[in-house]
Amino acid sequence: MKFRTSDGISLAYTDTGGEGQPIIFLAGYCGVKEEWYAQKVFFEKVGYRVITLDHRNHGSSSQTIKGLRIARLGQDLANLIDYLHLENIVLVGHSMGASVIWAYLSLWGNRLVSHIITVDQSPKALNTDYWPFGALDLDWQNLPFKVQGVTEIQMTKKPVNAMIRQQIEKTNQLHPFNFERNLPLLVDHLSQNWCDVLMNIDKPQLFLTGEQSPMWSSAHGARCVSLTKQNEGMTYEFKGVGHMPHIESPGELNDVVFDFIR
Repeated sequence: MKFRTSDGISLAYTDTGGEGQPIIFLAGYCGVKEEWYAQKVFFEKVGYRVITLDHRNHGSSSQTIKGLRIARLGQDLANLIDYLHLENIVLVGHSMGASVIWAYLSLWGNRLVSHIITVDQSPKALNTDYWPFGALDLDWQNLPFKVQGVTEIQMTKKPVNAMIRQQIEKTNQLHPFNFERNLPLLVDHLSQNWCDVLMNIDKPQLFLTGEQSPMWSSAHGARCVSLTKQNEGMTYEFKGVGHMPHIESPGELNDVVFDFIR
């Protein structure tokens, strides 16, 4: 299925339909909607309306040089929500997908949202003296020189289920990701600071982290909780898992998210 954004870009999505509460899954930078196969199966089975989306220039969505910034992807999410007439939505975002959620919330607020779950994403990706939870050793000084190295990291620590891996590989073969074209998007993603957004959300927030994430310390989850209103957020660490808990430990992630939102 496809729909057209407010700036004319055709984006691919899946929607299981039905009367259940909608739950939207968003992949990260260079990720595809097929990553959420295990979540799609599980959450549809327990009664949710499951929606997945390919960001612009990702997966089956259109290729463009327009709008390669997180704010525009946040608006794309708003366009999808409006197109499908959704409310009472559970938002789940992995890595850059979490940033897209925070961008959406900063633009539109959380009136249509019931829960927010982020998967191994620090709200501030660049390290400073007061924020040591950024990506690798990246800071404002070295970002231009080291940003491409982020795409060369082995993101998983545990073996990925063969069915999920095959679906991801098939999509990537059909729709190869253009890293050069999308470098501005990665730079924009890593340059953001969403801490103020976390502070102003008045809906339940869950911060999922990978104990062995190569991107950042899993301690960022507890720090994120401290930023939420009255410390009402929650965090959960996946033991022995890298940056992609949804494909490394899909059953565990499904159980944790389901317990949080039901």
